Order: sequence, then C-alpha cells, then structure tokens
Amino acid sequence: MKLTALFALALTAMSSTIASPLSRRADTHYLRVNAPNEPYHQRHLVLLPNSYRLGLENFTVHPTTPPVTFTPVRLASGRYALRGTPAASAGASETPYIAVFTAKDGSRPATMGVVLAPGSSKEEIDAEPEACENGFECRADVWTGVDGGKLEYAGKTGTWEPVKEAPEGWVVYWKGAGDGEVYHPITLEIVPV
Repeated sequence: MKLTALFALALTAMSSTIASPLSRRADTHYLRVNAPNEPYHQRHLVLLPNSYRLGLENFTVHPTTPPVTFTPVRLASGRYALRGTPAASAGASETPYIAVFTAKDGSRPATMGVVLAPGSSKEEIDAEPEACENGFECRADVWTGVDGGKLEYAGKTGTWEPVKEAPEGWVVYWKGAGDGEVYHPITLEIVPV
C-alpha cells in the first residue's frame, strides 16, 4: 500500500502537468462536484494526502491541488474504467486506475482511491498484493454514467456524499441502502480538461 500511496501522490503532482494549457487532450477528464446549495459546488476532486482517498480539500489550501485526471475506457461489459497516466518510469503493472474501495466486512460505505495494476479487472488488481489496502476490496471496472457525464458506481444504487472525516478535507462516499442517511448528496460530473 505504501507504493500505491507514493504513486498516488505522484499522480496528483503529474495532474498539474497534464492539466496545463499546453497539454489539453479531449480524452482527459476530471471529476467536479455539482451541488448548487453547498459551499463545495464546482470544486474538483483531489487525492487527499493522508487518507489516500478521493475527496474535496479544505478551502484553506492555497494554491489548490490540481484535480486527479483520467481517461475513461469503455469495457466490454458496458461499464468503464478510469485510467490515469502512468509515470514515465512505471512498469507494466503500475498503471493508475480510479477504483472503488469497499470494506470487506461491510462496515462503511464505498470510497474512491487510486490503485496500480496492469489492468482494470478484479483479477488484475487482486494479483497485485500492494494495489489495495488491507481489509478492502478494490474494483476499477465498475463505473457507469460516463456517457451522460455523471459518475456512478455500478455496485449498488446510491448517491455520492462528502463527509468531513479527513484532516485535509472531505472524503467522498457512495452511500446506498444500509449505509446511513445522506445529508449532503452531490453529483460528480465528468469534465474534459
């Protein structure tokens, strides 16, 4: 997991280069919050440095951290994988993917993070011992809503909600039936860079 954490931080730093005006690409995207009645409306998701989850950073961070960027990859199942750009020195098993992290014991709602694996399938992620944090199952091939521009998790019906539990910001959870009440629902928009 330490390797994943270090690479995830590098991915965030790399995002600032990817998002620069000279390197705009039509297939590169980021996630932005749509919640008109909330203070974080129109803010982008970042990799939170202490929790290594995707979320919203505190408003006091200046300059703001660049968003995590990705390319949506349509899979044969009709779902999507969200593939990041690997570092130039990365090996074949070090492609970053935005993945859903679900607690194996079902004790908490699903979150998002970055995993390093040769591909987005469950088998490819499971074959990398450091790809997923202990106690969690990580899946990168479970995204829907991409065609409509709104990211959803295909694992179960629910909605996104940011929760202020990380010192550096709000972790974004996918809350479904049995995950408790949703107080501040948001939509995650898929926005071209």
